[in-house]
Amino acid sequence: MILVVGKNLDDILYLKEKFIVLKEEILPSGRTLFTVQGEKGPFLLVASEESNYLSILLLEEVLASHKVEKVFSIGGAASISPKLHVGEIVIATASYLHGVNYQEESKEYGALYKYGPAFPSSEELSHQLDIILTKNGVKHVLGEALSGEKIIFSKEEFDSIKKRRYLGNENLLIYDTYSAGLALASQIRNIPFLNAKIVSFVPDGGEGRITYRRDALKYSDILSEAILEMM
Repeated sequence: MILVVGKNLDDILYLKEKFIVLKEEILPSGRTLFTVQGEKGPFLLVASEESNYLSILLLEEVLASHKVEKVFSIGGAASISPKLHVGEIVIATASYLHGVNYQEESKEYGALYKYGPAFPSSEELSHQLDIILTKNGVKHVLGEALSGEKIIFSKEEFDSIKKRRYLGNENLLIYDTYSAGLALASQIRNIPFLNAKIVSFVPDGGEGRITYRRDALKYSDILSEAILEMM
């Protein structure tokens, strides 16, 4: 089955409410896994909550009782590019895990064991979503994502991270707190992974830090409908 993961329940609310929930399971971590009857068959929904550590564990919890063929990470994310606006969709072709530093062991910043520093998304799934969004007239871009263990609202902090750790990589477009863990776990398990995010916050000093959850929910139907076309 396809596993669709949001950061919180709002991220998966549209998909949960659109269809009949066949089953609810409480995972060992306390998170609720929903089996939903879609138009083309059942699929799985779950909210990861904050933390890449928890999102890595999440996939293992689900795999203990379900066969997962694809993992879709959806929801809101902060823009770390001045070119993006609230409501636009970013298809992340790779995800970086900020804060991982084993450079003294001759590893690149962000690399773990033999993985990284960039954890790739499925080229096929990313291309498929790109085609669907283009057909539907939805404004979107392809780029890369950064995940960390801290909620960041400051443009200056984002700019500093990009400059110090990623050589000012202009293809690094969005930031969240859970997707890189899913990308890594999917890579280890050899499961195709898709990372698609709605820009719900732009660090411009405005009201975004108050409204970012509401804005993610506001535009969630657009991304969710595109995801359904991929099932």
